[in-house]
Amino acid sequence: MVSDWQDFKANVYRRIKGMERLLTEKGERIDQLEIKLASQMTEIKGFKQGMKSLEQAIIEKDKVMDKLLTKFGAVPSSLQQTVAFHVFLASDKWVVNDDVVVFDEVALDHGYGYKPRLGIYVVPKAGTYVISWTMYCYGQELFRTLLVLNGSVKGSAWTDSELSKDIHQTSGLVVLALNQGVHLFIRMGPIFGNGTILSRNDTAISTFSGWNLD
Repeated sequence: MVSDWQDFKANVYRRIKGMERLLTEKGERIDQLEIKLASQMTEIKGFKQGMKSLEQAIIEKDKVMDKLLTKFGAVPSSLQQTVAFHVFLASDKWVVNDDVVVFDEVALDHGYGYKPRLGIYVVPKAGTYVISWTMYCYGQELFRTLLVLNGSVKGSAWTDSELSKDIHQTSGLVVLALNQGVHLFIRMGPIFGNGTILSRNDTAISTFSGWNLD
């Protein structure tokens, strides 16, 4: 009996020691993963900062190009008189809060104001503009889209299918007096659900449009 008891205690101690080793190893692996995650987050932050600098450089370059085109008459006079744009998403787009919605397909851009790499419309001439946007979401999705002018919100719309399994559409329409060179874009507000903007040729297409009334 004593021998059996000693064997039992020895077996228990071995198991405890084994569990302690496993916990130690898991703790070390967690520490390594946390270090790796922190490193990746730092890299992501640096990447985002680099992207912002690149976007600003592209905007500045486009401004210079627009001035040169106008100065030397490279823009056809017929297009100088007509200012309008219509762009859309070629496919579904996953977004998060505060994302600028980059409409990647340009159907019309009289005046050369839209920057498809950035999703920004740079107003080519001063005047009164009608700006509209239409967004679609899948069932059980809810998000807010904002029309932003140089960082200031000028319009807002909720696309809400949170309590339904049906596709939902919403449109916004705003009339603005705009100066030449100001920036207009659509930015995401709060998002509930998967954060997917629906845009498919066989279903519905999300769009961003505008035209000058003068």
